Amino acid sequence: MRRRINRYPRITNDLVFGHVMSNKKNCLELLRRMFPELKLTKVNVITQYDGNIGLESKNIRLDIWAQDDQSRVYDIEMQTTRKNDLEKRMMYYAGISACRRISTTT
Repeated sequence: MRRRINRYPRITNDLVFGHVMSNKKNCLELLRRMFPELKLTKVNVITQYDGNIGLESKNIRLDIWAQDDQSRVYDIEMQTTRKNDLEKRMMYYAGISACRRISTTT
């Protein structure tokens, strides 16, 4: 059986995903479709966000970090493989993000 070769990378490619989602309009549209009840109107986007908070903590790198006009933060990750630790990893990312927000507001 011959395997089909794609000439163009798909949205699951890290570079393509980052490029597409770095456009505020694209990111806002995705978040609006995921959370229509929030009535989002504006979003700030950072690709490959480095969430390091100190030398003693494990460094994290988020695919897309977005913040809306009401200061709600969204971590948008492209997951292409089944991983058993996904829940723990997302909880860790949320904890690091919360620590970072707390340290910047005090």
